[in-house]
Amino acid sequence: MSERNLEIPGLSVKQSIIADALWECETEAQVLQLFEVFPVVEVILIKELMIAAALDVAVQDDLALAQEYLRRFT
Repeated sequence: MSERNLEIPGLSVKQSIIADALWECETEAQVLQLFEVFPVVEVILIKELMIAAALDVAVQDDLALAQEYLRRFT
């Protein structure tokens, strides 16, 4: 796992916690468990923001790194 983290400015504390939890997920089952803890809409929103941030990394930086981030969500 890469040490580099995605930066998503403007997240609330709760959204940052969701993002951190999503970052740690390695399986779809783990993501589905987050739906039991947090509102589904918020988890999906943060997931989409993380995907968008990863795509931004691909455009600005390194395609291989962006693919590593995106692999977590496919």
